[in-house]
Amino acid sequence: MNKEKNTGTEHVSKHEGLASANPAGKGKTPYSLSGVDIVALVLCLLAAVVIWLYATNVNQTLAEKDIYVTVNANREIESKGFSIIYGDAKLDYSQIIVKLTVTGTQAALAKYEDSQYTVRLDTDSIDGADDYAFRFKCDLPGSDVSVKSISPTYVSTPTVHIDRIVTKEVELKCEYEGGVPSGLRIGEITAKDKDGSVISKVTVKGPEQVVNTVEGVTAQVKLNGYQTSFETRCKTFELISADGEKRDAAEQYVSIEPSEVNIYIQILCSERQLPLSVRYSDGVPGVKYTVRAVFADDGTEVLISLSGDTAFFTENQSIAYDLGNIGEASDRTELTVGDLTLPEALTLITPKDRMIIITVTRESGENPTEQGN
Repeated sequence: MNKEKNTGTEHVSKHEGLASANPAGKGKTPYSLSGVDIVALVLCLLAAVVIWLYATNVNQTLAEKDIYVTVNANREIESKGFSIIYGDAKLDYSQIIVKLTVTGTQAALAKYEDSQYTVRLDTDSIDGADDYAFRFKCDLPGSDVSVKSISPTYVSTPTVHIDRIVTKEVELKCEYEGGVPSGLRIGEITAKDKDGSVISKVTVKGPEQVVNTVEGVTAQVKLNGYQTSFETRCKTFELISADGEKRDAAEQYVSIEPSEVNIYIQILCSERQLPLSVRYSDGVPGVKYTVRAVFADDGTEVLISLSGDTAFFTENQSIAYDLGNIGEASDRTELTVGDLTLPEALTLITPKDRMIIITVTRESGENPTEQGN
């Protein structure tokens, strides 16, 4: 009992001691700040206020930004079924550089990429062929930015004329520039599309007032001294009007379909002589055959005079005649030049009725199964 009592007395004594040290009697441990601690605390508070003010300023301060956008005015107007046309000179409105100045807070401007701003023509007013002053319009990526200015304001100053787009099928003529060496001449000139099909017409597409004046289209090819038939690609066209005037299609607001054609130029040889090659097969074993072809009127070697595509003469060095089985052939065969089979690309100059005599002589000896003279 004494021990418990003493403990309680001791506890009370300590409590009373603490109460004496804290006159307010509130039971809290006192805490004191030194001068250094107070300065540090004030500096931290000031720094926090400065950072908060800076962040608020960045987010709320208005700023400007210049954005450069490329506008294809031709394509936008053509999508409405019209085409820009301006007098006799073709003006290119496919690469108009527009300067767009937008405003907003720095945070808002930083939020969007330049590619998110769209500049286009205001084509809502189009209702037919006429003169128009087309303004540029901007589609903004968000409501927190706005347009301050667009430069230029219009697609052209003062206005541009537009006309309805139409199409017309006209005749295609192939022409050449230059010449060929002596002894050669130009034959057929044929146009083909990319699939190799022969074509004689093309489609002209463009402003109605231009297309209505077109009566034909020419494709121009330069020969550059070619000596054999050749094929070349052509992308350059001229428009032919009713009075025969020619204008470069590339400068007349029109397009040609197909946009390119392959032109085959046939170069002909005025005259070329080729020997007659008599071909035969089989024969009797142990017999040697000798075949000779001459003209009946003078006994000279048969040389056939021809004119035609130089490509044939490049690939062939003779005119063939098939005698068949020489073992069954007669010693003498008579035929005319007209009996020879010639390619359609060749024209016969030697008279068709000139007689040819083919003689076959036989003697003992080795005989190849196929040979020709």
